[in-house]
Amino acid sequence: MRKMFFVLAFGMLFAGIAGAQSVELGLRAAVGDSSDIRVVYSEYYEVQPTVVLELEKRRLPADDISVLLFLSRQSRVSPEVVLQWRLAGENWWAITQRLRLEPTVYYVPVPDHVRPGPPYGKAYGYYRKHPRGGGKTSLREALQKQEQPDFDDSDIRNLVQLRLVSDYYGHRAEDVMGRRERGEDFGGMIRVEYEKKHGKARLTKEQKQELKQEKKHRKKHGFDDDDEYSGKGKAWKKHKRED
Repeated sequence: MRKMFFVLAFGMLFAGIAGAQSVELGLRAAVGDSSDIRVVYSEYYEVQPTVVLELEKRRLPADDISVLLFLSRQSRVSPEVVLQWRLAGENWWAITQRLRLEPTVYYVPVPDHVRPGPPYGKAYGYYRKHPRGGGKTSLREALQKQEQPDFDDSDIRNLVQLRLVSDYYGHRAEDVMGRRERGEDFGGMIRVEYEKKHGKARLTKEQKQELKQEKKHRKKHGFDDDDEYSGKGKAWKKHKRED
């Protein structure tokens, strides 16, 4: 049912009833696309690759596409609605409030001894103040007490992408945080993991060049790259079973 919801919603958004046949052709064509990020997003959020492609055409950055699909899935609100709010200039926290989602929606559990630094320090400072990631305080109560988190777009992008990378690739959240804190971006993480899974033969010339630059960055900053890809993470598999 979830897949049908997303496909139908985006079909109405980007093609309309009159263009349904064109959308169907686009879906079939996009299956063979080798874009690593597009494939990861379509699998994790359970949408067709062409959905991500159309969002790219709207000039949304890759991290924002992930946030949009995450919020739409969490709220069961049409992606078209979320997209229009974003295009109208609303920030992600304002949209979160519109969707009546609590701050805990962004919380990714980490061991008690972990004290995240930038870019996670502000968000996890809030979660430490509100036990269980804000789960004991509803969004409405937090707003009334003026204890709502001051999450900006960057905070939300980092939290959503932390969940995606740790869930999808089976990495510990604190390890992904460490890579991010040392300067590695999420696009780079996905490219590195994608190569481990598919090999260079599946990458385009541009992706190979990006991957080469990413490896130089990782080597320069001392990233540990000897962890082997082990398939989709346990949390992501659990999410699939619950669906």
